[in-house]
Amino acid sequence: MSGGPEPHGQIDEVVAHELALAELRRQLVYVRWPVELALNRNRRILISLRGSRWRGMRLSIHRELLRHPAALADLPRWVAAGGRTRSPAISAALDAAGRTLRARERVAHPPLVLEALGGPLALDTAFARIHAEWFPHLAKPAVSWGRAARQARRHVRFAMYRRSPTPQVVVNRRLDQAWVAREFVDFVLYHELCHHAQACAPLRGETAHSARFRAWERRYPRFDEILRWERENLDRFLDRASPA
Repeated sequence: MSGGPEPHGQIDEVVAHELALAELRRQLVYVRWPVELALNRNRRILISLRGSRWRGMRLSIHRELLRHPAALADLPRWVAAGGRTRSPAISAALDAAGRTLRARERVAHPPLVLEALGGPLALDTAFARIHAEWFPHLAKPAVSWGRAARQARRHVRFAMYRRSPTPQVVVNRRLDQAWVAREFVDFVLYHELCHHAQACAPLRGETAHSARFRAWERRYPRFDEILRWERENLDRFLDRASPA
């Protein structure tokens, strides 16, 4: 026999999500232009706003955001500003949703284990090795650690390539941690040297991450596994306790 009705106030999660979604649609009607609302399961882009005030906009949010009523309540204001206003509630919800989704991914798929640095990173030595192995035909650019900067909330820029005044690769110090995979560090340096190769043989109208660049990237050994390791360890890089 059934255990009886659910306790008063206990609402099934699916019903709660449907109510939250209905309320969000109702509030979006008051935006001064048409807004189409869609739910997605994209683990990389949890929220997007496309279109224009003249043609209407399409707001796509991940289902996980339905668990965050404060963010849902602020979405109409955010949409009305064309996504150009700061919303602490939405930012906090995106952070929490990202952590939840990555935790689920770790449960569903055991984390990939790669050899760790085990100690301080000898940046000059590692960079010279990757350059000699993959781009010996190009002049070696300078390499240096970047200065401390405010840490991003949901992404990390591991390195950057500067073409002028002289070619240089600047590396984020968050790579200089004993637990970081050696292969990942090598790939980051290789990635920046691919930008250097672009600069040494430019093509008219080519973008930074063009088809040519992507083809160079994919030839790196264990490319897919290295990107998987990055996804699985993003939270550790974003940890405020790590060196900046």
